[in-house]
Amino acid sequence: MKKKLVAFDADGVLVNYDKGFHKWMRGKYGIELDYANRPTYGLYQTYPEKFPTIDDELKMVHEFGMDGGMATLERFCPFLDEVINRDDVVVLSRFPEWQRLDRYAGLKAAVGLRYASKIFGVWEQPKPVVLERLATKFGVALDDVLMIDDLPHHIPEFGQGILVAQSYNENPQFKPTQRAVRVDPAEVIDHVKEFLR
Repeated sequence: MKKKLVAFDADGVLVNYDKGFHKWMRGKYGIELDYANRPTYGLYQTYPEKFPTIDDELKMVHEFGMDGGMATLERFCPFLDEVINRDDVVVLSRFPEWQRLDRYAGLKAAVGLRYASKIFGVWEQPKPVVLERLATKFGVALDDVLMIDDLPHHIPEFGQGILVAQSYNENPQFKPTQRAVRVDPAEVIDHVKEFLR
């Protein structure tokens, strides 16, 4: 039986990070974020008076985790707890390594992730680069890799991809690669199970 590797993004795929984070930002800083434009990242550029640098933004996100915000995140794709702890499934999320425990708290509460070691922080390298390295590490051919994300530029040209349908990726500029399909969150689990057969 061929080895396979499934990589899930976290925000916008496994958990509704935006909703929880925006509610916290409203209460903590009085900032009302525009969910439709998904402004969760780059707040140091949008609100430089509150977060002058990207490091200040990262500290604020860590504060969100320390306030317990990560553990209150709602899941997006139902039933993924059926596969999330399999040996051939990992989580690739864009965060600095020092935020690993914050991310783990949210994924543990929302989808039952049992191992922080399954989470890989993708901060300095693009996700396709990291995914290719993981495939090599686990001895998986690139054709047998599946990436699930809500942003098409994170889905590699190799293997297969699922673009999880969200309001902010309906725009034609978010057209997925030829190897990717746009899938409703409720249907993701069926595609994953089919891939893992």
